[in-house]
Amino acid sequence: MTKNKLERVSNFVISILLYSLIVISIMGGSAALVDDLKTSTNHTVALAILVTMIGIICFLVKFNAPSKLKKIKNLKRLLLILIVVITITWQFNLVFALSGRMGWDPAITSYVSTNRSLLHTGLSYDYFSYYPNNFLIVAVGRLFWKFLNLIGYTNYSNFVFGSGIVNYILIDFSILLLYSAIKIFFNQRIAFASSSISLIMIGLSPVNVIPYTDTFAYFIGVVLIYLLSKFLETESKKNKIIFMTFLGVIAGFGYYIKPTTLIFTIALGLVAVVNLINIKRKDWKFLAIVVIAFGSSFISTSFIIKSFQYDNNIIKIDKRKTFPVNHFIAMGMEGSGGYSSYDVIENIKIKNPVDRRKFNSDLIKKRLKEKGTLGYLKFLVIKQINNTANGTFGWGLEGGYLYSPFKEKSVSSLQKIQRKIFMTKGRRNEASPNWNGHKLLIQMIWVSVLFSTMLSLRSEELRVQLFKLCVLGGLIFLLFFEGGRSRYLIQFLPFFFTLSGIGIEKMMYLRSKN
Repeated sequence: MTKNKLERVSNFVISILLYSLIVISIMGGSAALVDDLKTSTNHTVALAILVTMIGIICFLVKFNAPSKLKKIKNLKRLLLILIVVITITWQFNLVFALSGRMGWDPAITSYVSTNRSLLHTGLSYDYFSYYPNNFLIVAVGRLFWKFLNLIGYTNYSNFVFGSGIVNYILIDFSILLLYSAIKIFFNQRIAFASSSISLIMIGLSPVNVIPYTDTFAYFIGVVLIYLLSKFLETESKKNKIIFMTFLGVIAGFGYYIKPTTLIFTIALGLVAVVNLINIKRKDWKFLAIVVIAFGSSFISTSFIIKSFQYDNNIIKIDKRKTFPVNHFIAMGMEGSGGYSSYDVIENIKIKNPVDRRKFNSDLIKKRLKEKGTLGYLKFLVIKQINNTANGTFGWGLEGGYLYSPFKEKSVSSLQKIQRKIFMTKGRRNEASPNWNGHKLLIQMIWVSVLFSTMLSLRSEELRVQLFKLCVLGGLIFLLFFEGGRSRYLIQFLPFFFTLSGIGIEKMMYLRSKN
């Protein structure tokens, strides 16, 4: 099979699968729009209309502005400074308006990071034996806690506030890196569109106030894209080897933050295999060196982290208690496809790892049989909607990830507005899933992102295939493993936003031809 045929066949298969999944996501996201419209405030509806009009005008100016307008550099610089100031002000106030008492995974990881006891919480240190992949975030958190102690901040709330600030710094840096990387991969227009979407959807989002692995995974995804772009850009073989070595280190580190970051490495490998036919024989030796550089750095990083994971002075991990992979597959087949307390409790009861794997295998067979082929297919369609339809990425839907804020009073006017949008007063001041009637705008933008992502799928470029494979791999993983809510999608958003930027450029190109 020739290179062109191999590329076309692989692209066709990838695109068909992605078309199917994203159409389902658009349907789910659009259905959510109707519900959001019904519960929206009048001001939110008016703002949504206004922002839509401004957005259209901005894109028209960006892609089709007269040459004289494009030369007004001072206006661009002033606008950029204004956006930066507004963004940082918004993010800083979000941290102090919303950061507070938490539950579940963020509570466990942040408590252990700060040497707080879990005894009064009803939570167990065995958590890290069940989920050893969450150890690295605690190790990083422990270092951050020691730093805070050195500069005089010794309260648990200081750690949560500080983690929120660090999260937003990582997000802001990732937006800049994404712009730089996509400009190298494609062009400035796509880079502008992708980074703008990133700023709106994740840079201004409240989800980053919660100290957990989601923000880290997003940042790592962008760093991987950036390092690969620099590898492709440089002509120096020495620099290529250096960038690929760093890529292996970050990929290895990322695996122990979120194992699903490995999807990028798999996608890169598949694209490389498709491109093998095009590599000249004289370059095979250098290719082998590049592969060795990546592989050795990835394996070395993984070995160091894994060794530290099971031999440290932070927490003891019992390998025999670790939940097997098929536990997450079985759990992903029940209810909405997310967390199942029954599955977790039953796995904890079984002490023998072999028996635990067998129990989950039997559970998978049982649930497949109960659903039947068509029933399981229907389940997957609904789960795809649950995984991807929500533009807030699960804010307020995580069953107690965020309870009442630390600062009940003495907040600024902006922080009062932010609480009014993102928190709801009930038995306690909790995160509001529909942003108190203000979710409509972000949901409209998310549906637009999904639609523009779909427009990018016709592209057959090998570089585009890499991003398509990352999105496809992420969606398939969430379908067949634990998922059921869109928070898990955060780690794959850099690839979504890139495809969305490509789709927006294609849409503007088609419009300019008519």
